Amino acid sequence: MIPKLLDIVYWPDDRLHQPCDTITKFDGDFLERLSADMILTMLHNSGYGLAAPQVGHNIQMLVMLTDVMDDDPLVLINPEIIEQSDSPFEWREGCLSVPGYFETRKRPNRTVVRFNDVEGEIHQTEFIGIWSFVVQHEMDHLHGKVFVDDLSPFKTKRVQEKIKKTLKRMR
Repeated sequence: MIPKLLDIVYWPDDRLHQPCDTITKFDGDFLERLSADMILTMLHNSGYGLAAPQVGHNIQMLVMLTDVMDDDPLVLINPEIIEQSDSPFEWREGCLSVPGYFETRKRPNRTVVRFNDVEGEIHQTEFIGIWSFVVQHEMDHLHGKVFVDDLSPFKTKRVQEKIKKTLKRMR
């Protein structure tokens, strides 16, 4: 199986604002192919994570790095946060669906997530620092949230203009 690049869905597309469906059928072939395609797409676009709705699939699935030098990104299906720290981690948040725009934000520094793999097996992983930030960002996508959704109308217009300019440069 040779992975293929997938098209990114750009904000404010309505597909990014739909809560995703839980995966109940663990069809290894479909999930393996989609996760391989998502990983290739994420890496090609220099992302740290990518959620299924960002490539047009309304399902509870995301892929992410767990280390900048990671050769084997993690696939999380039906992820659920089961524990978080009170201490914050601050980082310059960006998104492949919102190209060219970044904003400094805070999220919990530690997050424990329970999830399925492509075979349906249950796992639990602790994420710290940047990786806690990334998993929370990607899980927001699965709930129909994008980090720029709460901007003022003025700032929203500026972000949309920035996306258009960035996409023009990318083509």
